[in-house]
Amino acid sequence: MCIVYRHLNNQGEVIYVGQTNSLYTRQEGHKNGLSHISEEHRNSIAKIEQFETTSQADSDLLEIYYINKYQPKYNKSWKHEKPMSLTITHPFIWEEYIPRIKRHKNH
Repeated sequence: MCIVYRHLNNQGEVIYVGQTNSLYTRQEGHKNGLSHISEEHRNSIAKIEQFETTSQADSDLLEIYYINKYQPKYNKSWKHEKPMSLTITHPFIWEEYIPRIKRHKNH
């Protein structure tokens, strides 16, 4: 299981998108200053949303999608500098894909 998570501020804006295999361990690292996020970022987190995916490929795709969609303040610019492009060789309907992702909200 892979997890894509979003940090939201008090205004409900997505300020960071990341992914992990262990949300608890990752968030503890963020909270205790043992990760790459800044103190300003850490203090801006009001809510965490998580989305479980069934594969690393799904997790990568969802993370890039959210970074391109929201252009979060604390994500590195190279991840959303250029629009995401994906070539799919068979019929694909995004709305049918979304239900494969389990959504969980954490506070």
